Amino acid sequence: MTNRTVKLLFEAADDLENLVLPKNAEFNMKQYGEHGPGPEPKLNNLCGTVACAAGWLSLMPKWRRRGFKSKWSLIEGDEYHLEHWTLEPGKSHPRGWERMGAEVFGVAIQEIDDIFMSIDCNKEQVAGLFRKLAERYK
Repeated sequence: MTNRTVKLLFEAADDLENLVLPKNAEFNMKQYGEHGPGPEPKLNNLCGTVACAAGWLSLMPKWRRRGFKSKWSLIEGDEYHLEHWTLEPGKSHPRGWERMGAEVFGVAIQEIDDIFMSIDCNKEQVAGLFRKLAERYK
């Protein structure tokens, strides 16, 4: 594991712990990301959004620049769902949260999957899992 990987894992932990949720928004590890009813959510207006750690990280501009991206899709009426995959540039297969996380953080898919599938954790507990993984490779 590289110093960059350890730095990114600690940074994700800090970002989740310090995440200030918009009005009526929620951190919920059982939801990739949902928003509605209402107009399509924008990065500067996420009021009412419910998302997991991967979802909230994918909405932060600095993580999006690093390749951890998502997009909103209209699923019904005025309800939106955060797509849990994107297409890699030049490839035709989807990247799931786990694969995208493994690539961005430089860890094994199973390691990031263990964090993203911790469905009963709050944001501080998930941040602790990121820190624990970083410490293992420090």
